[in-house]
Amino acid sequence: MQIHDYFEIVGMLVITIVGGLGFGWFRILKETNGLLKEQNSELRDENTELKEHRVRNIGTLAKMQGQIDELKNIPLVNIDVTLKNLAKFNEAISITNERILKQLQMTADIAEQDRPNLTHRSQKEVNVIKKDNKEK
Repeated sequence: MQIHDYFEIVGMLVITIVGGLGFGWFRILKETNGLLKEQNSELRDENTELKEHRVRNIGTLAKMQGQIDELKNIPLVNIDVTLKNLAKFNEAISITNERILKQLQMTADIAEQDRPNLTHRSQKEVNVIKKDNKEK
């Protein structure tokens, strides 16, 4: 064999190795590119969902902010004064109710003491009415 033959063999080996490696790299790149496209598509879908979710959240936050603004406009000082006035009013009603209860209790006690007289008088009146009816 001549040196030229060795160069041919070495050249063929180099071409075969480089071709094999090139094909391997091409295949790796193709699969990697496919995976990257798939991931990119998934990321786009997720991004779309996130944008829709963000829009809903912005709407919800706007409503909440409106409610907060309404609550801020409530004059808390007026509420405090109103509650104090209600407390005074309730206290006055409580005192009035106590007085009414005492008066009712006194009336009940008096009625209990006068019951025999009232019943006796009533019985006398009933007898008088019966007697008048018989005479007619």
